[in-house]
Amino acid sequence: NKLHPGHNDNMNVSLGQIRQYLFYFLIFALPWQTRWIIRNPFFGGEPWEYGRISLYGWDILFIIILIMSWSLIWQEVKKFEILNPKFKTNSNDRNTKVFNFDNRISSFAIYLLLLLFNFTSITWSGDKLLALVWSLRFLEAGIFILLIKTLKPDWVKTAWLFISVGAIQAVWAIVQFLSQSSFANKWL
Repeated sequence: NKLHPGHNDNMNVSLGQIRQYLFYFLIFALPWQTRWIIRNPFFGGEPWEYGRISLYGWDILFIIILIMSWSLIWQEVKKFEILNPKFKTNSNDRNTKVFNFDNRISSFAIYLLLLLFNFTSITWSGDKLLALVWSLRFLEAGIFILLIKTLKPDWVKTAWLFISVGAIQAVWAIVQFLSQSSFANKWL
C-alpha cells in the first residue's frame, strides 16, 4: 500500500469477520455469567435469585453484536411473511382468499404472541420492573435465534468452543472440590 508504508493487507478484517469472532466470544462467555447485580431482593430472609435484576457481561456483548448486525437481522425478520402476508386463491372458489400458512410462519407467529403476552403481563404483575426484565430476556432469546440465522456460524467450531468452555469449568470445579476451597473473585 503506497499511502500507508508498512501496512499489511493481510491485517484487514471485514465487519462480517468481526461479527463472527464476537459471536464465538459470545458463546465462550455464555457459561461464565459475570454480572452486575442491580437489585437484590430478599424473600423469607434469603436472597431471591429469580427476583434479582442483573446486567450480565453476556448482555453487553450481545447488544454490541446486535447493533453491528441489526441490518442483517432486520432482513431476516422481513423474510417472515406474517409481516407481509401472502394470500392464495381457493381452487374451488376464485373469490375466496386463503392465507398461505407454513411452519416457519407459525413458529414466528407463536413467538410473537408469547412475546405480546409477556409484555402485556407487565400490567398485572406485582413487580412491574421484574416482569419487564424477564420480558426483555424473552425478546433477547428471539433476537439471538435471528442472530444465529443471519450470521450462519460454523456449527463444528461452535460445538467445540462450547465443549471446551464446559471442560474448563469442569476442571475448575474438580479442583475446587478436591482442594475444598474456592477461588474468590468478585467478577465471576
